[in-house]
Amino acid sequence: MKVPLPGAVAQLSEFDILTIARHVGLEVEQLKRDMEDRAIENVLERNCALAKELYINVTPALVLGDEVISGVL
Repeated sequence: MKVPLPGAVAQLSEFDILTIARHVGLEVEQLKRDMEDRAIENVLERNCALAKELYINVTPALVLGDEVISGVL
């Protein structure tokens, strides 16, 4: 599964992702299964579509009622 990172110059390879996951202590085998899970991919696709609909193109963003506040750190 490849999920584009908005504004990113380069994409992380699966090897990079798994290396980082292992380094931070995640269960790598579970992550591999999750990366192939169509239900998770569907959630990510819906989230991306909603972000586009709300014109959210930076993170973090906060939605309060009908107001979108971008870059709220």
